[in-house]
Amino acid sequence: MPKRSDRDLFGDVFDGNPFEGLDPEDMYGQLQWDKEPEAVWEVEAPEPIVAIGDLAGLEWDDDQIELWEEETAPYLGVGRDSNVLYVVPKDDDGAPLQRIPAFNPRSRSWRRVGRVKQTDYYSSKGNEAAYYYHEHENPHPMVWEHDSGVRVLVPSRHKGKRSYAVGKEGIVG
Repeated sequence: MPKRSDRDLFGDVFDGNPFEGLDPEDMYGQLQWDKEPEAVWEVEAPEPIVAIGDLAGLEWDDDQIELWEEETAPYLGVGRDSNVLYVVPKDDDGAPLQRIPAFNPRSRSWRRVGRVKQTDYYSSKGNEAAYYYHEHENPHPMVWEHDSGVRVLVPSRHKGKRSYAVGKEGIVG
């Protein structure tokens, strides 16, 4: 996946939010390379969240690895307004939680889990199923988890900008 050092190619994702103001279905089309969504769920969330795939795994700074099988994996999505990655658990029918809490690090409902150095996910971009992975560059994002099981990958700061961003190319940085 693209690195921050590829700024001449992908740097624009750090200069603003490439999805700002987009309709969630249009955003999905960009993230999934013109693929139409198979399902659209109405959920209560602080912002529209668009799935980029199913989370396959997280590798932590301490080299521990957390893995999910594709059938039981939570959704990996990106917030349209924040451009932050969300991990959203699924119910027994494969639908996301009906309520996604707003991230608030001061709330006792949220706790820091640790820094993640690699995010792996399953996705069907352009109607081609694939396994994607992204090695986050230092400083690694901090993962926070809500009591509901929702997680947020909060970017660290790097030279005054976010440590990662999401664009049509996927996760960058």
